[in-house]
Amino acid sequence: MVKRTLNRSTTAALLLLVGICPSGASRAEEPVTGVIGLTPVLEHTCLAAYVPLAEGRALAGVVWYNNDGTAAFPRVLIASGSDAGPGLLTTASVEATSVVGVSSGLSELTFAEPITSGTGGVYVIFEYPANQEQVGLGEGGGPGVGYRSGTVGTAGWVSADGMAWHRLHPSFRLAVAPTLVDTEVGMKALRSVKEPVVAATVLQTMLRPASPNPFNPKTKLEFTLGRAGSVSLAVYNLRGELIARLVDEAYAAGSHAVEWAGVDARGRACPSGIYFAQMKADGVVMTQRLALLR
Repeated sequence: MVKRTLNRSTTAALLLLVGICPSGASRAEEPVTGVIGLTPVLEHTCLAAYVPLAEGRALAGVVWYNNDGTAAFPRVLIASGSDAGPGLLTTASVEATSVVGVSSGLSELTFAEPITSGTGGVYVIFEYPANQEQVGLGEGGGPGVGYRSGTVGTAGWVSADGMAWHRLHPSFRLAVAPTLVDTEVGMKALRSVKEPVVAATVLQTMLRPASPNPFNPKTKLEFTLGRAGSVSLAVYNLRGELIARLVDEAYAAGSHAVEWAGVDARGRACPSGIYFAQMKADGVVMTQRLALLR
């Protein structure tokens, strides 16, 4: 995990993506690819999920994959807006406080009253507890929301300070599902707030989910860089021992990919088991779990 001090002018939170192995989960449980934690966590560091609302439908609550049942989100807020990004946190409506879920599982929050919107969708915003960062998976691991790779889930946005927002790469879909009901007369309706919205779709520096995973005999590791710079990408075993260094050089900003053929630095085939791919770039460290099955 990378920790560094950010001030109020910071435009985006750093991401910590912790890969998990959902073995044993059924399709009905919709296993996640991993958990998104944020670091550093300031006073109003947030993660937001965009929920489209069809005409005649209202948002009554959400179901999300929660990491740590002992860590509470200080507030869950709802903001009006299109898919161009959330507005200022100060314009959002507080729907719940001290929100907790189960550890490593789907959790449910029901709002006091359903919410409608005339803008085509709303943002469900999870405010992270200040100075409480994710250190692991499950109970005691710290606050985090699950994500899935592919097209299942909702689009995500992050903010370090509740003012400037940045969109997650489209390949990361938040494990946040809306609970919808039919609209009725008298339901709470959000209005579009005409205030400056600081939002941008930028390329994030991140290690994307390996594919395939589990794999045999090789897997592709893709990563993106928000700006040009040095990149280190290596594979370690469960004991933290270096198995193979895949990348150790400068790359241009953009998307890149390398393959790991399941061999060590000497070209010898590695046995079946769990390994970890770790990328260091642009001051960010991201780790992903890999399962080699021979």
